Amino acid sequence: MESADETNIADPSKVEALGTASAAPAADDFVLTVPLPEKADGLVIADGSSVIIDQNDERQSFLHVKSDGNLTIGHKTFPADILIGTRFGASFEVIGDKLVPYNKITVQDSAAQRHAERQCDNRNLVDGDNAQTLSEGDIEEMQKSGQSGAEIINALVANSTTFAAKTAFSQEKYLKKKKRKYCTIITVLRPTHRTICKTLFAKSPYRIHHLRHDALALMLNMSNVGAGARVLVVETCGGLITGSVAERLGGHGVVCASYEGEKPPARDLVRYFNFDEAHMSSITSLSLQALRHGLAQAAANPAPAQGAEPVDAAQEAAGMEGVVPASAATASSDSAAEDARGGNPGASCGTEPPASSRQGVKVSGRIRAPSTDELATWAHEGFSSMLLVAPQLEPAAAVAALMPMLQPSAPFVVFSNYLQPLAECMQDCQLRKVAVGLQLSEPWMRIQQVLPMRTHPMMSMSGTGGYLLCGTRTAGVS
Repeated sequence: MESADETNIADPSKVEALGTASAAPAADDFVLTVPLPEKADGLVIADGSSVIIDQNDERQSFLHVKSDGNLTIGHKTFPADILIGTRFGASFEVIGDKLVPYNKITVQDSAAQRHAERQCDNRNLVDGDNAQTLSEGDIEEMQKSGQSGAEIINALVANSTTFAAKTAFSQEKYLKKKKRKYCTIITVLRPTHRTICKTLFAKSPYRIHHLRHDALALMLNMSNVGAGARVLVVETCGGLITGSVAERLGGHGVVCASYEGEKPPARDLVRYFNFDEAHMSSITSLSLQALRHGLAQAAANPAPAQGAEPVDAAQEAAGMEGVVPASAATASSDSAAEDARGGNPGASCGTEPPASSRQGVKVSGRIRAPSTDELATWAHEGFSSMLLVAPQLEPAAAVAALMPMLQPSAPFVVFSNYLQPLAECMQDCQLRKVAVGLQLSEPWMRIQQVLPMRTHPMMSMSGTGGYLLCGTRTAGVS
């Protein structure tokens, strides 16, 4: 079932065959009696927040809310400041040239009740141009006069000569079709790893290598990501895996987003998570070459004092796009604002406008390089888990290079769109005896329509969610 953030827009006739999530109160089950501070617990939309706009449960898009920005819905534009101060999960309806809060109105009784009361069929139904007495001009006048979509649909039903003779299920289908045409309802969703992944999978699946949200959830679970963990992430999904891990850490722990080559990949998706200073400080980045060099230096030297600056190799790698040294993570507000104005919002997470921190210092939103004490911890204790989502890398070679960085009994997960590379990686791990509990699986998910007398799988679904290889690192790996 859908999460609490999606309660207002989720179709109750659609459930996922993955089990049910824990019960959470709906957005309308409580009333705010006192004004909440900005971004309190992530429930309130503030100036500078990122949101997901869901239109009629069919089209999703990302929006960076600014007080002087605009919100475009279809061919109409509205000021975005109408969203500031509202809760995530709130719904709005387009009525004329206005965007007003949406109150759900039941247009007709349920099809199950009508079907139980009477039995009929469509054998004598003749669908012609004269079935509707309202003309297009009449409907346009109703729209110009500011009538809501529910009122227009009720008028269409009242002036239809064939609606009463249709079966209950045909009436339900008719109402859904008219609602899609005359009702424009948007719901403001809170960006989480689930909603971001679902939006990108429907909008631009190639950006995240066709990674489905159920596969992402399995990866986070199999890798045992939780508070206090030290997670090594190698990905090319635009920062989706890095942000998902940081969200699950909750500011307690550290994630090292490593990459192959000299220039880091784009991580623009991290900025959509609305992270505060604690979450952003838990994200570090370093190239694999610099990481191996830094770990070798840290292993050869005694543990440095707490709060030490990044090592030279880290500083060299930190000069790349989207990565700054740890000492520069709390830059002045003037320099942060200058970086935000001069950057490209879609290039990397380093161009996100700064957010207020608890100490009154502007957070630049950039990803820092690890400090020497963090490198020493990783060198002597190792990472507690690893996630590899980089299909362009050969899984067997990548796992062989990354395995020595993990501590004994550390879980790891590798994602690929194809089965054969993971099968070869699994065989290589078995031959070298570097891992136990190896499991190669294919995530499976099916969305079911659950309605009286018409429960069936949805007709259009993704064929596969990729393949996952998980295992546990053994001791004695050189």
